[in-house]
Amino acid sequence: MAGGRQAPCPNCGGPIQFGLGSSAAQICPYCRHSVVRTDRDLRSLGKVADLVPTAPLMTVGDRGVVAGEEFVVGGRLQLDHGQGPWDEWYVEFSAQRRWAWLAKAQGRWYLTYPVAASGLPTFDQVVVGGRGTLPGAQGTWVVAEKSGSTLVSAEGELPEPVTPGESGRYVDLEGEASGFATVDYGDGTAPPTLYVGKQLAHDDVRFTKSALGPRPEERVALGKLSCPSCGAPIELTSPESAQRAACSSCHSLLDHTAGNLAVVGKLAELARKVYLPLGTRGTLRGLDVLAIGTMERYVVDEGITYTWTEYLLHSAQGYRWLVEDSGHFTFVAPVSNAEVQDQHFRAVYSGRNYKAYNRGTATVRSVLGEFYWKVAAGETVATADYIAPPYILSSEQSAKEISWSAGEYVSGAEVWKAFGLAGSPPSPQGVGAAQPNTIELKPAALFFAITAVLMLAIFAITAPRGAPPETTLVSGPVSMPPAPDEAIAATGREVRVIGVPSAGVTPTAPHPPTRCPSAPAGAVSTPTITPAFAVPDGVTAVDVRYEVSGPGSWVGLNSALIDMTRGQGQQWTDNVGDFHSMAMTTGSASATLAGLQPGPHTLRVAPHWAREACPPGFPPALSVTVITHHEHRSMGGSVCCCGSATLLLTLPLLIAFVRRRSFEGRRWQNSSLA
Repeated sequence: MAGGRQAPCPNCGGPIQFGLGSSAAQICPYCRHSVVRTDRDLRSLGKVADLVPTAPLMTVGDRGVVAGEEFVVGGRLQLDHGQGPWDEWYVEFSAQRRWAWLAKAQGRWYLTYPVAASGLPTFDQVVVGGRGTLPGAQGTWVVAEKSGSTLVSAEGELPEPVTPGESGRYVDLEGEASGFATVDYGDGTAPPTLYVGKQLAHDDVRFTKSALGPRPEERVALGKLSCPSCGAPIELTSPESAQRAACSSCHSLLDHTAGNLAVVGKLAELARKVYLPLGTRGTLRGLDVLAIGTMERYVVDEGITYTWTEYLLHSAQGYRWLVEDSGHFTFVAPVSNAEVQDQHFRAVYSGRNYKAYNRGTATVRSVLGEFYWKVAAGETVATADYIAPPYILSSEQSAKEISWSAGEYVSGAEVWKAFGLAGSPPSPQGVGAAQPNTIELKPAALFFAITAVLMLAIFAITAPRGAPPETTLVSGPVSMPPAPDEAIAATGREVRVIGVPSAGVTPTAPHPPTRCPSAPAGAVSTPTITPAFAVPDGVTAVDVRYEVSGPGSWVGLNSALIDMTRGQGQQWTDNVGDFHSMAMTTGSASATLAGLQPGPHTLRVAPHWAREACPPGFPPALSVTVITHHEHRSMGGSVCCCGSATLLLTLPLLIAFVRRRSFEGRRWQNSSLA
């Protein structure tokens, strides 16, 4: 039967028309029988139950736009995945004449298209949390959920025939770049079918209520429901997704099905203080949220019970959580499984490395408000926390499902301001898992680096660079007496000159004195007086150096440096040479005179000489040189000073390091993996 033609329902005879070319079945709007289209006629597969009131966003005949493509809603399936009815809309994109499934959960849309694929793994081969490739789809995929479903009801046109009450199994996978896929295994009698698409944000799908006639199930009015146990009003913020609610009056756990509430059991009262009352609105980190649920959970580690509180927040962009533990708060949002690389001891998400912090089994103790899954006291999941303060990455895994969430630490003051809460936030106890370490090493390290560079620069500028070049002030020969000093020669044992200290020369063995010609009687040696020379500004000392050469001789020196401006002088004695040597020798002597003032000076030298024997070639030659003196300063003091200063500079860095390590030590005291 061609699309668009009308035929009578095989059960009731009512007119049935297929408006979408891709449709293969339809639910008769008159008798609610599932009617399948064949090449010749229509055939009934049985009656389908009435639709469960779920306050759907769309209905058959509505139109919308996704990524610029227009679609029309052809039909709807209601499936129960074990957590209450789930709506999926069968839509057709008119431009490309292709069809898809569109669903919404937890504030996100899921759009998938049928894909021809072979070699899909069997249902038993799939492992929750498993990662790998998927035939018929590109990229890497992670198994997010592995479960079964039952057909509850349906309406409108459908791409495949449906049988009332049929059950099947499925696997949901998440891929890169918000990819989403479902492998529908059905009842196992036929090969599995692959659907591949994307997860879309709340605002990515726009639609208009263009269907004619009354809409089937409008949104349940807030406050319309009441607790079946005590009669107290129960307000559901999201009746289209709420699966469980908890009465704040009698603490009954209520199941929300078909627009009604049924008592499931009794809950223990919340043991922890509730800081965020139900119905509280606020804007946290730029997101408008409403507190709709409160849940207490706990873990037991080495016999110690640790509890915390989780507040479920509703927003147009999806559900969020605000977690409070010992006065520490974390703002949490769900993330795609495919975006997380779990490496057991560490995890990578959004380019950030996280370190494993906690592993355990979280148990629900009590709840208050409404929740989007069938939460129950005693419900357990395996948890794992990874931290990169102020960020935290957490997983929750059961036998059927795994989910990841990413959170960021927020201060109590920020929470109080965001929700306009009265009073003051609780004082944080200890160090929170994701609490940022405010003791930073960078400022101390930067201060150390800058100061050290400045010190090195100053040291390089002021440190000695070796002795500066010497400047000769005066130089020349010194007149010697024509004959040796007889008083010296006659002793033969100890060299002395009147007015001159002992030369410290004692022969190794006594030798008989050998008389040398002495100076003629009355001959007096005239002292040598150098030409005047100027001591420059900045020079406070000079070196006076003597050089003597000739056959073995001893030369005694009586010298005086005279400041011609002030009429002052400095006198000293010295000696050079070997009294007993007969060989040709060269000797030297020097003296350093300090405390000089700038200006003209002159040097007066009165030498004496003597020998033990009298070989030819005398008197010895004597010369004097006066040069500027520059002290060779040792770098030891500067190095010591620089080292001490460096040590002092490292103290702030060392203190910051110790304090930071202490902070981290207190954080890891609460870790189950420390």
